[in-house]
Amino acid sequence: MTIPSSVVRIGKKAFHGCGKLTSFSVGANNVKYSSVNNLLCIKDGATVICGVGGDVTIPEGVVNIG
Repeated sequence: MTIPSSVVRIGKKAFHGCGKLTSFSVGANNVKYSSVNNLLCIKDGATVICGVGGDVTIPEGVVNIG
């Protein structure tokens, strides 16, 4: 899934039931979100919103998983 730079809010259950997602790509200029290791994160890197795929590695610095 590609999330453009213009998106600044994603609802709590936005990806509920989306079992076929395989990756996240976030626009480089997005001020709110980023993606790393198949995880969708808040830009500061402290909160993971959603993960996709099989095994994922939680990056250092994450303190919240949504």
